[in-house]
Amino acid sequence: LSGRPFLNTERALSFAQWESKCNILVMNKDSQPPWSVYIIRCRDGKFYTGITTNIDQRIKDHNRGKGCKYTAYRRPVRLVYSEPSPDRSSAMKREAQIKGWSRNKKERMITESRPG
Repeated sequence: LSGRPFLNTERALSFAQWESKCNILVMNKDSQPPWSVYIIRCRDGKFYTGITTNIDQRIKDHNRGKGCKYTAYRRPVRLVYSEPSPDRSSAMKREAQIKGWSRNKKERMITESRPG
């Protein structure tokens, strides 16, 4: 090696393994936060709240019946709300908070978040 200790491939490999085990996503200054909280409206009008790192893919999964059992029988679903979250823990806390809300409170938040 070139004598620079931080270029040691064993160290880089173990860091990569550690990074993947801890589910850390590295962001550059132009990227969005890796986690999002989202609400979808099901065919029957019911709401489902969840978290993801890729909203577009997650909605596709829900509409293919691969998202979760709750939405599998209520397809198609439509994204009605999303908000960024800085990390998984924050996203999970926000998800739990929203799930505890009444339907009316969720409706108000969705309506108020729409532009115009």
